[in-house]
Amino acid sequence: HVILQVPSDQEPPSSILKQAAAVAAYHSKARNGGVVAVSATRARFVSKPRGAKPGTVQIRKEKVIKIRPALPTAASDANP
Repeated sequence: HVILQVPSDQEPPSSILKQAAAVAAYHSKARNGGVVAVSATRARFVSKPRGAKPGTVQIRKEKVIKIRPALPTAASDANP
């Protein structure tokens, strides 16, 4: 899971959302799977089902981003 902090009345920039999705895909079991589908939603739409294993979540109102797993480059780390 990756959490981005943005004001509640704004959406994160598309480039930042894609970069966060790439990092999430990189740290998943699907790292070597080529293009990976990553779900994105606001934190308020994420919940842990009762009795579920740690790390298991239920999400609502998600947007699916298809991206290749990657870590951010040094150049993109410098941009806030």
